[in-house]
Amino acid sequence: MFARGLTVTVFMLVALALGQAPPAAAQAQTSAGAWADWSDWGGSSGAYTGAVTIGTAPGLQASFTTDSRSGSGVGEISGSSTWLSEGTPVGAKYGSSRGEPYLNLRPAADNAASPSTTTYRFDGPTPVGFFAFVLGDIDADAVRIEAEDVDGDAVTAAEIGFQGAFNYCSSEAPGGPSCSNVDDESPTWDASAMTLTGRADAADRSGASAWFEPTVPLSELTFVFTRRSGFPVYQTWFASMACDLTGTVTDENTGAGVAGATVNLFDAAGAKLESAQTDATGAYAFPAYTMGTEYDLEVIAPDGMIVEGARRTTTDLSTCPSAVDFTVRDIEPVAVGGSVATECGIPLGGVPVTLTAADGTEVATTTDSEGRYLFDRAEIGEHTITATPPEQTEQALTRTIEVESADQAPITGQDFVVRDTGLCPDPPGDTPAPGDDGGDDALPQGTGAARPLLPVTGADLPSPAAAAAAALLVGAALLAAARSGRRADRT
Repeated sequence: MFARGLTVTVFMLVALALGQAPPAAAQAQTSAGAWADWSDWGGSSGAYTGAVTIGTAPGLQASFTTDSRSGSGVGEISGSSTWLSEGTPVGAKYGSSRGEPYLNLRPAADNAASPSTTTYRFDGPTPVGFFAFVLGDIDADAVRIEAEDVDGDAVTAAEIGFQGAFNYCSSEAPGGPSCSNVDDESPTWDASAMTLTGRADAADRSGASAWFEPTVPLSELTFVFTRRSGFPVYQTWFASMACDLTGTVTDENTGAGVAGATVNLFDAAGAKLESAQTDATGAYAFPAYTMGTEYDLEVIAPDGMIVEGARRTTTDLSTCPSAVDFTVRDIEPVAVGGSVATECGIPLGGVPVTLTAADGTEVATTTDSEGRYLFDRAEIGEHTITATPPEQTEQALTRTIEVESADQAPITGQDFVVRDTGLCPDPPGDTPAPGDDGGDDALPQGTGAARPLLPVTGADLPSPAAAAAAALLVGAALLAAARSGRRADRT
């Protein structure tokens, strides 16, 4: 009981020392479809620009250009009088767009030889299976679709994902807006030409639409809009699906939820999006993240505990609800730990580190996103620590430690510095870097030549990484002291 209470107390003290707030309760939110927001509409007839935000968190951005002519109804429309109800095929999945904006555009000029071209350029790949676009009011006109995938290749008709045509004013789409000139007709999709064409008689009516769900991630999407008769406009909506990213961190030994664990959320490129702490039940939540997109989740155990199993895992949020769970357990002395960082203090995550006993028994781990590593089950005797550097360096460094039979104190400060990773600016002149004696064996800075990993003391390691490593192990030290005290009480 005392050891568990001490662990919690240590966590709170370390959290306050590092300026962190106590854990907040994880609160899951209801997830649903999300219609895009339009912004930055500007320019003039024949040269308009704007932007659209698709999804909630982290939100996919797209800029667009169009040579649509000006005129009544061109630009962002509020969605208060025209919308896609839940009775439409797209609304059945993404929800009603009522009150959500959409874009109205016209041809470049009111003749069949002057189509307008509107191109959207996305700042990241579009989700697959949970992203849609809708083209509406296609009756006295036609729209040809062009698109590129993330490799710059042309998207095929099959990949553009035509889902079907409908009429949002039809009695077959309940809950829709009040429309005039309704006859329930829908546009026709010609896959060979990737063109959506309105009524055969090119009469101007209301509500004729079609929706698409691309089966590959897009980087660019273009609509070529051609007048067939009258003075037509066409409508564009974008939609995506969102879901909560949730999970639980549990104690391996007791099965109980663990409060105060940190869970970090990263995008597919490795950029940290958000952090959360588990609540009293061990639960965490990142509400309303876009589905169909890859995310990495990483858990950092509370002080006095260590992650058991995978520390970091990937999910594409392809199902909802989605849960990614982690397991931690109490540290069992003797613990051995340290950190890996560049010579200018940048922590290196994902570096493989092994602890090898004299009999050849090997335990492996990797550094977390703060560059820290920890082994908590080092047996009595001699051990070798090996850190395998990133691809920018050519050799790993091993160092030896000794676990004494009468000592249960954690062995800390087993730190490594990686040189010439390309992450640090070159220092001025030819000043030797820390650890170099300036002799013939010193490699010049900025040459691109690979340097080895260098062992350093805690004092040599840049202060942010050293502080993080010390914080990780302070719980282990106090927990070991508590257990030692309990044994002394029993003797």
